[in-house]
Amino acid sequence: MRANVYFNLHTHLWSMRERSTGLVERHARVVVSALPVVFAVQPAGHARVVETGQKNVHAFVRGDWLTPYDTEPDAWAAFAASLDDLVPVSYNPHRGPSFYRKDTGQDITEAKSVIMLAPVHGPPRVLCQL
Repeated sequence: MRANVYFNLHTHLWSMRERSTGLVERHARVVVSALPVVFAVQPAGHARVVETGQKNVHAFVRGDWLTPYDTEPDAWAAFAASLDDLVPVSYNPHRGPSFYRKDTGQDITEAKSVIMLAPVHGPPRVLCQL
């Protein structure tokens, strides 16, 4: 699925918005891509969040082959933990207008692959291979 994926604060799942239609086609607990992805931030949306303090969808992971899974994320977390080169990624509009590596703070815009987890208890996590 060619989609923009973002964490939905209402459902606590990943929302997959089809790029051609702009419609949310699916919600999933886990989203994986073994192909390259782009970490995109829309500048106007970012500026609006900083200015007003109101959250809006303006940052997402964009990929051409993103696969949703509805399984519990613990199995995927165990799988991801076995890969040495996965890097935790985050986004905070008050930190700046880009995604960043949680381990070094370095800004990033793309990755070779990604796994996005939405645990039932706890915050969402994004791990990628750079």
